[in-house]
Amino acid sequence: GENDMIKKLIENLPTIQEYHKRGCPEYEAMYDSLKDLIYMHYEMDMGHDNYISFGEVEIVLPYFQMGKCNTVNLFDLDEIILFSFYWHNRNRYSHALDIGANLGLHSIFMDKCGFKVSCYEPDNVHYNELIKNLALNECPSVNPNKAAVSDNNGTASFVRILDNTTSSHLEGSKENIYGPTEVVEVPTVNINDIVQDVDIVK
Repeated sequence: GENDMIKKLIENLPTIQEYHKRGCPEYEAMYDSLKDLIYMHYEMDMGHDNYISFGEVEIVLPYFQMGKCNTVNLFDLDEIILFSFYWHNRNRYSHALDIGANLGLHSIFMDKCGFKVSCYEPDNVHYNELIKNLALNECPSVNPNKAAVSDNNGTASFVRILDNTTSSHLEGSKENIYGPTEVVEVPTVNINDIVQDVDIVK
């Protein structure tokens, strides 16, 4: 079932690093199976009350639309590879920085691994959802900040990509932007001020 496959991925991904590469048949097979599972999860009552089990870690993440992207996209294989890394290194690291926290999934997972997490998300819509998700998953070790991370403390223009708000960014940091956008002013924090006592950065 769903739980078994994701649990097996979390447990075994570090031992099959040669399959972490997009394009290889094993990667594509794992990617497709995972996608099917996550789609099924969200078809059941949009996943609102159903936990996704990663083995010892269980997370509930209500369905949310982000332009043409949605919550399903947050569980791609590349993300599961990162979750597996957090899980297997949970005794090695203790304080994490989550830059561009989005809806909080990585922060929640790292909290469940026992990390203290400082997370940053400038998008107002994502941030409000992030706060709800932290409460829903009872994550007392996560410290959320509504700001973008940059090389200075101040404000900056933040470009919201309306078709895919997961790829929104500070103005000037990406080329080739597709589709409609809106620009909002957001507070920025200097990365040098927040990495002092951190031992892992996402």
